[in-house]
Amino acid sequence: MGGMESRTIPRLSDFHLSEDRGFLSAEDPLEFLPPYFSPWVDLARDTPKLLETKQLREHVHKLPLLDHTQLRGQQEWYLARVVLSMIGHAYVWQEGEEGVPDFLPRSVAVPWYRVSEHLGVPPIISHHCASLVNWKKKDPNGPLELDNLQLLFCITCPRDFAWFFLIPIQIEMHFTPALPLLVQFSGGSAAQVATVQCLDEFLGIRHDDRPGAFLMRMRDYMLPDHRNFIAAVGKGPSVRNFVSNSDDQELRTAYNTCVSLLRDFRSLHIRIIASYVIIPSKRAKGHQVEGLANVGTGGTGIMSFLKSVRDTTAAALLPDVSGT
Repeated sequence: MGGMESRTIPRLSDFHLSEDRGFLSAEDPLEFLPPYFSPWVDLARDTPKLLETKQLREHVHKLPLLDHTQLRGQQEWYLARVVLSMIGHAYVWQEGEEGVPDFLPRSVAVPWYRVSEHLGVPPIISHHCASLVNWKKKDPNGPLELDNLQLLFCITCPRDFAWFFLIPIQIEMHFTPALPLLVQFSGGSAAQVATVQCLDEFLGIRHDDRPGAFLMRMRDYMLPDHRNFIAAVGKGPSVRNFVSNSDDQELRTAYNTCVSLLRDFRSLHIRIIASYVIIPSKRAKGHQVEGLANVGTGGTGIMSFLKSVRDTTAAALLPDVSGT
């Protein structure tokens, strides 16, 4: 591409990304671990009903301390992190905001920490373990599409909860064909969704200090290969600079279309959060959830953060070549 320096183009496989599935694993996630780890898997499957009867902690206290080093293969490590994350978070929140314990039992804390350390991520539930490796096909021979997916594990299992984690999988799949293009340019919460952060880097959208710092911090919760891919896209030749220095109005229009679609996506995200998180949490009675109305998963002021990110995206639109 004229005006953009040439360099060795990496392959998706350099970041352990799949040409067919992008940030999703090339293989379907495992549903079970070897029998030795059945106490983890069984407890994770029973978590919703044990939470409902407030018996989850009682069962966790009976959980044996298993040897995580007996895990074999990346898929087993992924599934171990999924089930331990579900158990760990359910243990913490069983009694709501008023009954948060000061520590986790060793039977959960030790393997959860070590498994997360092995994968290069913090020991906390994240987009990767809640969505990317936490699904199965209803029809094993059917397509990898939203209507054919269901969650493997969940903390609570209302239908809205499942959709919250399944829809991002569909978004990742739709984005997959664009990954080879991003690699060519890259050279060498929703904030944890690698797809959206890739688009920011590719389009050269730079967010304000606090929102930008928060988005960068969210990369720590992604797999190292995923955050390295985003960084590689950002370090590549600047698409935004190339377009802004060009007199080609058609090219500028194409760039602005991409920015506008990302802005519209973020506007839709704001409406969804307002409808399904903020308004219900304010209406809830008898629950200590008022903080959820204003605070996001990362401790951010959720609406101010989302609006700032949306507005920064809109500000990235380039004027026409004529200056209008």
